[in-house]
Amino acid sequence: MRADEIEKPGLITSQVIQHVISSPLVIADLTETNPNVFYELAVRHAIRLPLVQIIEKGERIPFDVSGLRTIYFDRQDLDSVAQAKSEIINQIKELESHPDGIETPISVSIDLQNLKQSENPSERELGDLLSNFSELRSAVESLRDRIESGLEDDPRIPSRIV
Repeated sequence: MRADEIEKPGLITSQVIQHVISSPLVIADLTETNPNVFYELAVRHAIRLPLVQIIEKGERIPFDVSGLRTIYFDRQDLDSVAQAKSEIINQIKELESHPDGIETPISVSIDLQNLKQSENPSERELGDLLSNFSELRSAVESLRDRIESGLEDDPRIPSRIV
């Protein structure tokens, strides 16, 4: 359901958030990087409930949610639309069969923080290791974005990286 399809009078933002919180499944269309969609997606991430991300082929997924499996589609290609529909169905089936396996950037951050604050030294060490890995991944993603943005000629970036 889209915000413009809610017929009930009232505060639109509140109504949308209520749907985001109470719906058994959310399919978030990240096409055109609408800030409202990302705000609503963050709310869904925080409550750790089932969601499926979709986006039009050719568009870039913002870094913060690029690690989540996303289904690409091309509205102009009926085969692509059929494939996307099939992938959505498969993701929904997977979510139904493993409802406790939902991971979001927020839930992973909370789990990581819990590890780092654990009384168990092995868990704290694992938390630190995972945190360092996450920072490394962020640096690599940032470098990739810079390279893809046309900064490959930047003299500060060693040519062996490009």
